[in-house]
Amino acid sequence: MRLDNLENDEVFSAAIKGLPKVVQLIAVVPEEKRSHALSVARQAYLRTARELGYEESDAQQWASMVMSLLEIATATSELAIANMAAINETKRISTMMQSKISTVRDRFEQEQSQSES
Repeated sequence: MRLDNLENDEVFSAAIKGLPKVVQLIAVVPEEKRSHALSVARQAYLRTARELGYEESDAQQWASMVMSLLEIATATSELAIANMAAINETKRISTMMQSKISTVRDRFEQEQSQSES
C-alpha cells in the first residue's frame, strides 16, 4: 500500500483522534522513562502501518507523522501543566504579599493612631 492521501486514511485519522489519550498516558510516565514510552508508541504506530500493508518507507513515514503530532501534543500538554503550576505559584505569592502588605498597613495605622493620641 502506498502513502498517498492521509486525509482519506481512516486508520491515520483514528490514530490522530487517539492522540489525546496517548498524551494523557505519557504524561503520567515518570520523566526519566518518558523517552522510552515515546519509543514504545512509535514502535506501535510503525507496527500498525506495517500491518495495514504499507511499504516499509511509507510505514516509517506514517509512523513519523503520527509521532510528530504526538510529540507536539505532549510538549503542548507539558507546557500547559507548567503554566498552570506557574500561575498557581504566582497566586500563592500574590496572596502572601497581600497578607504582608495588609499587616504592614495595619501596623502603620496603629502607630499613626497611637502617635495622634
